[in-house]
Order: sequence, then structure tokens, then C-alpha cells
Amino acid sequence: MSDTGRLFAARGLRVFFTCLVLAAGAGKAADLPGFIAVVESYRSLPAAAIAPAAWLLILTEFALAAWLASGHRLRAAALATAGLHLLYLAWLAQALVRGLDIPNCGCFGVYWARPLTWWSTFEDMLLLGLAFVLWHCSGGRRRVSRDARVGDQT
Repeated sequence: MSDTGRLFAARGLRVFFTCLVLAAGAGKAADLPGFIAVVESYRSLPAAAIAPAAWLLILTEFALAAWLASGHRLRAAALATAGLHLLYLAWLAQALVRGLDIPNCGCFGVYWARPLTWWSTFEDMLLLGLAFVLWHCSGGRRRVSRDARVGDQT
């Protein structure tokens, strides 16, 4: 892919992830008690950790959206985005493997309730892959290979 193509891909993915993560955080924050109930439905945390975990997820999504929107250190922001989706992927998969029936995956809080299915994990795998595409495309100019540098010196 040309440098121009990488630049457009990086910009497009940056805007996409900024909007996605901001919408997810806003959906969760809009009904905090409802989102806390969703976190509880996963039955993976002690009772005392459920509300703080819900808050932490929301704040992390807002912070990540702001970071992505700023464009500052975009490669690191892309890795943080990948890390968030890897966390969600693991969390969803462990619930499915345990056979939990979760009527709302909580991806966007309670307002766009969708049941947790294996399709949910596929979506997070896709988002994880796109985060790595963002990481790759935000790497700046392609580095000159060692062989090319050596050839230029003769």
C-alpha cells in the first residue's frame, strides 16, 4: 500500500474507532445501573469489584476515544484499542465457554441490547484485526531496508 493509501486508511480507521469507542462508552454511561447489571451477568468478578469495573470500562473507553481523536502517538493508541478489544474478546469467550445465557452483551450499554453469541466474539476479532491495521497504517513512512541503505553507499 502506498504512503497515501496508508494515510487515508489510518485516518478512516482513527475516525471509525473514535466514534465506536465513544458511542460504546456513552451508551454504557447513559444507564450506569443497567450497565453494572450487565457486568454482573458475566459472573466473573467479585461483587465488590462489579461497579468499579463498570466505571473503569466506561472511563477507559472515553479516554481512548479522546486519545484516538487527538491523533497523538497513534500507533500506541492503536495498540491500546487492540488491547481493549482483546480484553472484551476474552471476557465474552469465557462467558460463552461457561455456557452463560446473557441476554445483553453490554457492548453499547443497555440501549442497544443484543444477546451474547459467538457472533459477538467474531465482531471483536474483526475489531481487533482492524486495530492492528490502524497500528500498521499509522507507522509513518516505510523504513528503508538495510540492503537498500548499503546499496546506496557504493
